[in-house]
Amino acid sequence: MAKTINFEQAEQELNAKKAKQKVYVEQAVSRVLTESHRTIKQAQQDIHEASGIRPDKSTVIRWILKGKSGIRLEAVRIGNVWVTSSEAITRFITEITAKSLAS
Repeated sequence: MAKTINFEQAEQELNAKKAKQKVYVEQAVSRVLTESHRTIKQAQQDIHEASGIRPDKSTVIRWILKGKSGIRLEAVRIGNVWVTSSEAITRFITEITAKSLAS
């Protein structure tokens, strides 16, 4: 049996997803730009000082773009440079920890 595709419903779902993503990006940009700025290299150092583990640059960028366990590290891209904040790193670690403890 052929599956019927409802293009209107699919378009509405896509638009809702885009709107949700836009709100997330606007909130993240607003927060990160008003907090203590950290480059990816500085973020790596901060995480290393806190945990003893130094994540690779690609790991930090993956946390920004794809997240970990459904939680993304807030950051903004200014030209070719990703910028996050100390506060965003703290929020990220807090949310990851809370999710781990809830499992």
